[in-house]
Amino acid sequence: MKKLIIYLFSVLFLLSCTDKKKQLISDYEQTIGQTKTDLKLKVNSLEFVKSITAEDSLNVLLKDICPLNKDSINQKISFANTYIKKFEDLIKEYSELQYDEFNNRQIESCKQYIAQLNYIKEKCTTSLKFIDNPKKIIANKWKCSYSIKNPLLNGVKQTITKYYLFNPENNKIISTEEK
Repeated sequence: MKKLIIYLFSVLFLLSCTDKKKQLISDYEQTIGQTKTDLKLKVNSLEFVKSITAEDSLNVLLKDICPLNKDSINQKISFANTYIKKFEDLIKEYSELQYDEFNNRQIESCKQYIAQLNYIKEKCTTSLKFIDNPKKIIANKWKCSYSIKNPLLNGVKQTITKYYLFNPENNKIISTEEK
């Protein structure tokens, strides 16, 4: 009997957590800026995909700029710190260029390059904040399929599937990914 009661409470707890995520997704998708819309959103399915750890995040971040075969986490951290320093140096160098020597297209190219370097540097820095515990969960990935009545298509029902990254507590959406 006790096992049955514990099982029932566990099921109810999971259902209540799922309902909160469904409500977060609904609010997220039906808000544009500060304006709430009513798309008649109905969540068809919501399934847990995986938890993302600090080490996973660092691996994804560094995969394009370094080989990550069997390197230890300390080697990855050292590599990331080296790149952060290189990014800072390049940002400084590009920022100090005398733009009168360039045409407008080259100036825009330099500005875009600086923005990319800043973005990667920020991601490395953020990943390293969590790396003291490589197995620490920093996000949870969920797959959601939902239906809306699209007002731009005269209320035609559309079914959309997206991936949502929630914070570790599953009470805030960090970002979304298309299918």
